Amino acid sequence: GLSELPGVKVVGSASATPMGSNSASGDFILPGREAEKLSAHYRSVSPRCFEALGQTVLSGRDFVDADCVERPLNVIVSRSLAARCWPGEDPLGKPIFKYMFDEAGTTFRVVGVVEDVRHEGPAVDRNLETIYWPSRGFFWGASSRVVVRAEGNPMALVPAIRAFLKGIDPDLPLTGIETLQAALDTTLEASRSQA
Repeated sequence: GLSELPGVKVVGSASATPMGSNSASGDFILPGREAEKLSAHYRSVSPRCFEALGQTVLSGRDFVDADCVERPLNVIVSRSLAARCWPGEDPLGKPIFKYMFDEAGTTFRVVGVVEDVRHEGPAVDRNLETIYWPSRGFFWGASSRVVVRAEGNPMALVPAIRAFLKGIDPDLPLTGIETLQAALDTTLEASRSQA
């Protein structure tokens, strides 16, 4: 796969990357606390995506392939969401209920807690509270961001990555290729201009 290309350290995928598009949020329910109005930022990620993004798993574990089934039952939450929903408690194993697959709804279990990410840029505190769903196309459709942690200049890998993905599907549209640093620079451009 992509992880075997020279210069590639870790590969993952996500419905959206920090400072990227395709973000979403929605409601969820904590069993036993149904009266509370709760919502969070949603992202769908593959196993090792946190590692590829440099995002620390603080407790529990990352997703594994077994989590990424047609109807996944495990989630990972951000540190801020864990602190809001279960203050002073261990969030691992806690249930989250969501109407997602059918009218009956589904109960998910927290298997990990990750460090917060400022999805909209370093100065924006919105959307720190995040639920991460295991990536399998069950919720986000066909759109996905491939995340590659590279040795050396990551843009030097673009031709090899493009050729690899075209070998899988010649009609696959590849757009929005950029480094996280470039995305950060774009996000900060307006504030830098004002300064």
